[in-house]
Amino acid sequence: MMDRASGVSLRNHGTLGANIARVFAIAAALTCGIIDRTANAAATLDHATYGTTQGGQAVEIFTMTNDHGLRVRFLSLGGVITEIDVPDRSGRPDNIVLGLNTLREYETLPGHFGAITGRYANRIGGAQFTLGGQTYHLIANNGVSSLHGGPNALDHQVWTVSPTPAPDGVAATLTYVSKDGDQNFPGTLTAHVTYTLTNDNALRIRLHV
Repeated sequence: MMDRASGVSLRNHGTLGANIARVFAIAAALTCGIIDRTANAAATLDHATYGTTQGGQAVEIFTMTNDHGLRVRFLSLGGVITEIDVPDRSGRPDNIVLGLNTLREYETLPGHFGAITGRYANRIGGAQFTLGGQTYHLIANNGVSSLHGGPNALDHQVWTVSPTPAPDGVAATLTYVSKDGDQNFPGTLTAHVTYTLTNDNALRIRLHV
């Protein structure tokens, strides 16, 4: 698939909902390999090396598999969801996530495919806002506006990923500390995002600060 606006070639195995932060259910039955396993009954959280950023930070890819074999994969870079593998009408597993092919593409190409955006989602007109009587001038990355937190926002950061107890499946919590002045936003923000893949085939995403 070709993005006509940017000329970027995309990997397209189907469609994903417009908002990855909402809860949705997907039926599945497939198998997956084991790398470094943290087991919760039959559900597993595995991880492997994915690559190194241009700034020299190691990035890992995590695989969550529930006890029915439904598989979700994501990166420590921006929490990017790279795969949701479900069976087609013939029972063959396939990826339904629209995304890119390499770490370098996720770092450099336009778009926010499957990533955690912030500190602000959508545009801030004129790349500025006033809070408590003080005007903050942000970094413009969409014409004169600031889009999705700026050019080097949460989707371009390597998050810490920790296994999280999930009695009904498997979960992982991503954590990132955005320091005061990051992308010219005021105040330090500690963000937590928990991905939970339940054994009744629901992917839940919870964002909390």
